[in-house]
Amino acid sequence: MKFLKKIFALCLAFAFVFGAAACTVDGTGGGGNEGGQTGPVTEDVQLHYVEGTLHKVTVTEANRPFVTPQGSDYQVVAGSSNFARTAANFIITHVLAATGVELPLLLDADWSADAKYIVVGDDDLFAAAGLTMPEDDIGFTGYYIKSVGDSVFIAVNGDEGYQLAAIAFLRQVVGYDMLADDTVLYEKDGTTLPDMELIERPDFDYRQISQPVGNGRYGMGYSDNGIMMSVNGGVWHNSFQYLPPETWAEDYPEWYTPDGRTQSSATGGQNPGQLCYTAHGNEKGTYQKMIDTAFEVLKKTVDANPTLSNVTLTQEDNYDACDCDACMAEAEKYGGSVNGPVIKFVNALAEKLEDYLGDTRRVTISFFAYRATAQSPTVRNSDGTYSAIDGIHCHPNVGVIIAPIEASYSHSFYESVNTTYAENIKSWSAVCDNIYMWLYATNFAYYMFPAGTWDTVAETYRFCKENNAVFMYNEGQWNTNAVSHFSKLKEYLDSRLLVDVNLNYGELVDRFFANYYGDGGEAMRTFFDGLQAHMKYLEATYSASLRGGYKDNIAQAQYWPKKLLDGWMELIDEANAAIEPLRASDPERYAVYSDHITLESLFPRYALISLYSGNYSSTQLQQMRVSFKEDSAALGASMVDEQTSFSSVFNTWGV
Repeated sequence: MKFLKKIFALCLAFAFVFGAAACTVDGTGGGGNEGGQTGPVTEDVQLHYVEGTLHKVTVTEANRPFVTPQGSDYQVVAGSSNFARTAANFIITHVLAATGVELPLLLDADWSADAKYIVVGDDDLFAAAGLTMPEDDIGFTGYYIKSVGDSVFIAVNGDEGYQLAAIAFLRQVVGYDMLADDTVLYEKDGTTLPDMELIERPDFDYRQISQPVGNGRYGMGYSDNGIMMSVNGGVWHNSFQYLPPETWAEDYPEWYTPDGRTQSSATGGQNPGQLCYTAHGNEKGTYQKMIDTAFEVLKKTVDANPTLSNVTLTQEDNYDACDCDACMAEAEKYGGSVNGPVIKFVNALAEKLEDYLGDTRRVTISFFAYRATAQSPTVRNSDGTYSAIDGIHCHPNVGVIIAPIEASYSHSFYESVNTTYAENIKSWSAVCDNIYMWLYATNFAYYMFPAGTWDTVAETYRFCKENNAVFMYNEGQWNTNAVSHFSKLKEYLDSRLLVDVNLNYGELVDRFFANYYGDGGEAMRTFFDGLQAHMKYLEATYSASLRGGYKDNIAQAQYWPKKLLDGWMELIDEANAAIEPLRASDPERYAVYSDHITLESLFPRYALISLYSGNYSSTQLQQMRVSFKEDSAALGASMVDEQTSFSSVFNTWGV
């Protein structure tokens, strides 16, 4: 135990730099089978594995010493890229955390056959060692890891590959796995360095996370927040950032939907609901002026973000699309889809941007397929495939962000309940080469109640991968710092499955519960299995009102019997009792596990307070409310739904 404690303390010291507050565990605390609940999942329950992914991993154990009690002969060499140096330092940090040995960092080195280097992104050393990049298409986010003699080389085609390469190296050498920003596993002691050849590309090049993961974004393998450029302060729903109505609508009303129907958050006044991508049929000859004006904003945005390769032009967040005569004629031409004019407009911007940038840079411009613009301009063929109507196709530097907000996310897109949305995703591949996905993983109307999407993500991601998606954003509770009802499990699942969709869901869940709650894992697994089973029961029993949607009215007492909630609170107490010995023997680890368990208690506690307040005396209820307020504030749970903060709830409670 002393060694485990030492590792934990060391990683806490480095948390400021890399968010690597490590919590090594002994592997106990697997799933329970108490009370007739479902036991640990050890097999994938769905089997749509995806072929053609790139994960060529050959690792052979060797007797080559890497880290010994006396130290290490190895040095880490980093190339000139800041991304390479970040990855090199990340490796050094976690080797130190796992073994207690700090490897030196070199920014320049000469190659020799007997060198003992971990080389990250040094092209000269890579060539001197006789290496060339593999023929496999690793894109700009994949990596190549290759042993040569006693050294290991990490090489990429694009800077975005270094992050996952560093994680892959650590996984093989010290058994690294980050479950959360405060929980890192090191399941190997690093005494030997194996022979390695890894040729990999993540199954989704861009892996955006909306829920807060603290300092864990890099260590869990998520793409950086700065994937997309901000257009005058707006990344999403930013079409009016290009052509603000308050600036242009008076002189060019044809650039907007007729009869101004929605409120503009920019001015608070009545403004048109969306852009009109035909300029009302090129009225007054201003269509080209509209393109040129939008391009000036685009050009300034791209120039201001030289390291980013994605920008959006996305509709305002309402149910409108332009219904002027010209747009309706285009919709009739394209089988009911209003996206013909959108594609033509964004294509025109992409062509101008390509001419402006030349061969120096490639930037993808993406638009939404969302609500009124969900439908693709395609026709379904007799064999089930799709063809673009009139040959319309997105420019190679244009992407579509498909956001099937009305889908049932407690089911995968392989299931019949989601057939409409699945077919629409398939159809877009006939029109666009760059498929970006925006999915939904929470109940936006009831943040404190669960959304049963844990066991569907693997299949959903496999479906999206099969249909050419390269970007994944599974939106959760983006505006609060802590999320209950086992959302930390969702974050961990995403971190692994978005890199490799064919990983086994059940094994990942087992791994999480065996480690994330310490010795409280068995009770917490029983809680989770019961909750997951109950969510499926609710959807089967109340199918007319509960369908796994993003705003299901789930906060009702009929769905959450008090006895059930009380039983889960008993399991919370059981988990806390299981970790109690650590309070004295290892207070740092105790605090981490205690916070994890307390976070999961917020859901049943809030349900008891909000649904069963009449079952408690005024004194009891007040104590419950005060305690809930203190714990939610300490953990950072600040929102009761997407629009309402807990401060207003606490005012109502009188606490």
